Amino acid sequence: MIVLVGKEQARYIPLLAEHFPLPAVLTLPVTERDIEAILGGTNVRSRSSEGAGTRQNANDDCV
Repeated sequence: MIVLVGKEQARYIPLLAEHFPLPAVLTLPVTERDIEAILGGTNVRSRSSEGAGTRQNANDDCV
């Protein structure tokens, strides 16, 4: 499961991680390049917004 989360909801990621394995958490805005990196470079076509998305590992602290 890949989670896309806004900064306001990032504090809930640890609760979600208690119930589901979270191999990747991406903080919005997310780019196509961010998603490709998570999927291992697979060619993904997405309509993600432009901007620097922040990739976080599920084990990182979410602020």
